[in-house]
Amino acid sequence: MTSLERLTGTDEAIGNRRYSPDVTMHRMEEVSPWVDIFQLAQLLIWMLKVPSTDAWDRPLDWRYVSYDKRLPSALLAAIHGVTAKCCEESLSPRDGGELATFLRQRIPSRIHETMRSTSIDIEKIREAKTLGQSLQDIAVAEDTRAVQAAATAIAPVCVEIIGGLHGLVTSAAELGLKVTPGSRKDAAEIIDIAMARLRRHGIGMYNATFQGTHGHLAIYCNLEVELPSSRRKRGLQNQGEPEVSAIVFIQCTRVTESLAGATARVECQIKLKSDGTLILQGGADRQIGSVSIQNVIEMFKDWIEDPKAWAAMERDR
Repeated sequence: MTSLERLTGTDEAIGNRRYSPDVTMHRMEEVSPWVDIFQLAQLLIWMLKVPSTDAWDRPLDWRYVSYDKRLPSALLAAIHGVTAKCCEESLSPRDGGELATFLRQRIPSRIHETMRSTSIDIEKIREAKTLGQSLQDIAVAEDTRAVQAAATAIAPVCVEIIGGLHGLVTSAAELGLKVTPGSRKDAAEIIDIAMARLRRHGIGMYNATFQGTHGHLAIYCNLEVELPSSRRKRGLQNQGEPEVSAIVFIQCTRVTESLAGATARVECQIKLKSDGTLILQGGADRQIGSVSIQNVIEMFKDWIEDPKAWAAMERDR
């Protein structure tokens, strides 16, 4: 065998298919350090899972792996947390050095033993803190996967809704109204906006401002995501659901302000379901009913054409 001989088939990704992330099946030549981290996490799972197994056909999902329940709770949480983060490319340590540091931070240095002492047991406190950090690792990994799945499913619907609103705005500008339009977003940008909610960063999806003589009318569309970790805390998991899902909303707001001091605010929430269904909701989570994309665009049209809003913007007293 020469040094240039390829060990994997030309139609296969580099790496062991049983231990490599599924996404690498579509990356024939691109092999990032994360693949090594993922495979090490799979090795850790193989070493510790019960019942043990000699081999499997594809990588195991860390969420559905069982470990020996005799292990301390802090150690079990640490194992779940480490494998959870290592199996998500956006959260994983970037290389072996970061992985080693992460393991030292999360894996308890010793199993705590109860000691009778009048002094503070700092090791007990450290183990409790590590447990909390590991539980946070697990929640973030679950949220990341759920939001990615939800955002990918609803992105085309968001693109169509924003495209319809943008069409109304540009049409108004062509008819002579003074308006500052927003920028249209594609599906990839919609997904990025949804993922930013994981970091608690609010990013507007679309906004436009119409200028009157003595005031303005602004329409804002923001993408809101109810994270699985939040739903679990509030007990919103439906009976029979295997896991808590992310819920995505478009928060729509129209604000009219005039120099006369009048401010009017109209808002609603559109719940986006993964099957493409839209549910229009009013305040206090009051469900109004199913709507179509065309219904939503017509609502924006009514907001823009509202005679009371335009009359208010022509007054300065």
